[in-house]
Amino acid sequence: ETLDHIFEPFFTTKAVGRGTGLGLSMAYGAVQASGGVIAVESEGKGRGAAFHIYLPLRQASPLAKESGTSDKIVKGQGELILWVDDDEDVLTTGESVLKALNYRVLKPGGR
Repeated sequence: ETLDHIFEPFFTTKAVGRGTGLGLSMAYGAVQASGGVIAVESEGKGRGAAFHIYLPLRQASPLAKESGTSDKIVKGQGELILWVDDDEDVLTTGESVLKALNYRVLKPGGR
C-alpha cells in the first residue's frame, strides 16, 4: 500500500521532522521531465526498496563526436543533473565536482 503513494509530494513514512516527503516526488518529476521512467520494487515492509531509472538515450553532443573519444572531461553549460547516493560523503564530493564542471546539481530533498 505504501508503494502506491511514495511518489506523491509530502508523502513520507518517516517521523515528524525527519524529512519533507519531497525527495522521491522530485526524483520522479525529474525523470519524467527527461522522458524517462522510474520503477520501484520492494521485498516488504522494513526490507528496503530498489529503484530503477530508465532514461532515453541521447545522441552524442557535437563536442563528443568531434573528439572521437569519451575519456575527455566535458564541461557543462548549466545542465541540471540529478545526483543520488545513500552516502552523504559521495553526495557532497560528487556535487562539488559537478558544480566545478559547470553543472547544476539536484540532490534528494531538493538540496
